[in-house]
Amino acid sequence: TLPPTPPPTPPPTLPPTPPPTPPPKPSLPYDCNAGFNNWQAGWSPGKKAWCCTHASRGCAPVSKLCTLWGDPHIMSFDQMDTDKNKAYSFYGDGDFWLVKSSTVSIQARFEGTRYTEGLAATNQIVVSGAFMHGRKIEVGTLDSGILPIPNLIHGFPGSYSGNGWSVTYDDSGEVPDVIPEGNEKRVVRMHLPLDVKVTVFQWKNYLDVQIEMPKQPGQDGVCGNFNGNPGDDTTQSIMARVGA
Repeated sequence: TLPPTPPPTPPPTLPPTPPPTPPPKPSLPYDCNAGFNNWQAGWSPGKKAWCCTHASRGCAPVSKLCTLWGDPHIMSFDQMDTDKNKAYSFYGDGDFWLVKSSTVSIQARFEGTRYTEGLAATNQIVVSGAFMHGRKIEVGTLDSGILPIPNLIHGFPGSYSGNGWSVTYDDSGEVPDVIPEGNEKRVVRMHLPLDVKVTVFQWKNYLDVQIEMPKQPGQDGVCGNFNGNPGDDTTQSIMARVGA
């Protein structure tokens, strides 16, 4: 009798095959979190462009335009086009905020005039706020005698440049409405910090004004609140939110 056949020897147990090592991740050219609190002044143009495209950070602020003319009709920052038929009118005499924010302050005085048959028109504006570092610029009507930076601009035409800002006073540029009868064109142009540009068309007894600027923290006022909705820029809405 033959002995029983022994069971086959099991194959040796091999350790599991480890997964393949992934290829190293390519290093990013920029860290879009580093220095973000000071990106406007501290980042290079290349880093701003790369981080804007790939991380939606460091994108240049978009400037919008607010225009006031006549008694006054207003195309706010939130109006998406320049159709004057869509502009609204601001009703009331007194001092009002065109722009009120933690950085930029622009106030206007609305008063009735003969040209507007007693309806309120822009009579004076004052530009100030933290971005002006203690300086303010006032412009009034020609009849008021309030001229831009009277101690620095002597006569017409004239100009002045400071540290990061400039003002010109001449007759150039396209008016937002019409040149009133019996008036000569006088235009005050302010190029200010934070890419704020204010243009004042100075007539005998009222002003037309254009403000071009990017959105500022907490911004509101007669020129709108930069929310893309012109429907909440009526006199009643602005008075409820900001007051005079």
